[in-house]
Amino acid sequence: MVSLPEELGGEVNIYGLSGGTGLYAIEGEEMGVFKAYRAKTDDEGHVIVNAQGIPIVSDDLEKVGTMNYDYQMGLGTTLSQPGRRLRYPQGWPDVLAYC
Repeated sequence: MVSLPEELGGEVNIYGLSGGTGLYAIEGEEMGVFKAYRAKTDDEGHVIVNAQGIPIVSDDLEKVGTMNYDYQMGLGTTLSQPGRRLRYPQGWPDVLAYC
């Protein structure tokens, strides 16, 4: 995201999900950043839990990922004969979904 109106403070919630998780547009970041409350951990990386065994979450929303693919590929088939051609392109994420 290159820029947002100043009154938005550099960040806007695009889509809110339950539990505080949301999809955000953040100035200087790629479009579609997921932010959520993460479980607190100790210095060794173990999750801190309360007396009931439920993880204690962070005080602020943290970036946990993005809706964008790390890469995108395509695959296609073309059948042809003189005067005719049939082409079927397929996006790579769709191919993976049906493997």
